[in-house]
Amino acid sequence: QNVPATVTENMTISAVFEKTTSTLTFSVATTGGGTISASAVDVAVGTAITVSGNTLTIGTETVTATANDGYKFVEWQNVPATVTENMNIQAVFEEDALATYTVTIKYSVDGVLQETKIYTVEEGTVMSRDYTQGLSITFGEESYYKTYEHASTHWTMGGEDFSLSFGESVEITGDVVIECDELTLE
Repeated sequence: QNVPATVTENMTISAVFEKTTSTLTFSVATTGGGTISASAVDVAVGTAITVSGNTLTIGTETVTATANDGYKFVEWQNVPATVTENMNIQAVFEEDALATYTVTIKYSVDGVLQETKIYTVEEGTVMSRDYTQGLSITFGEESYYKTYEHASTHWTMGGEDFSLSFGESVEITGDVVIECDELTLE
């Protein structure tokens, strides 16, 4: 409405106000799943919001979601393209299940397979070879033991050859196959 420079009679003048800022609040949707770098920011209405992985950029403001141990960041929820009103944006986390691998032990005597044992272990399980005569392997809560005097042993993890000497340990990062062939000497 036009307002005259000089008021010469009674008149009603109205002021129209527009909201120019909004408050964005942030929360974690998964209890114990992670943290966010800010709980709230005040920004101008119309400010663009962009998402890049676990980071939100709102104008010049940046909010980052960080997963706790055992969790991974999944997504941001309730994210509009621009700020239009007060709103809550949630960071979603989920439990990060560890990969599982198999440990297969094939025991033969003079080239004839005698037994096959298959164990399932979680990624990161430590496998160790004990100081004993024969094959004595411990991985997590499981163990395998065979006594012998002479044998050839072939080790693979994730399809790659490796060796494990007495007293050594290795972290399991792929499927393990241990082929032990006991040799009877005459």
